Amino acid sequence: GQPYHHGDLESLKKGAAGIYSIDERKVSRKSHENEAIQTLYKEFLGEPGGELAHKYLHTTYFEREK
Repeated sequence: GQPYHHGDLESLKKGAAGIYSIDERKVSRKSHENEAIQTLYKEFLGEPGGELAHKYLHTTYFEREK
């Protein structure tokens, strides 16, 4: 879920800045360029958007009563 800030927007901004900072230092920042993801598709899922990829990577929404 989304982070809850309890009305402290400054804390929320600092958290977001931290996440962006970590991301900027990553070697692999784009999922389609990630070697592990490429291997997963090549060895198991097949084509992006294919039947297995859809089965394992997509979700379905089910409305539940609270």
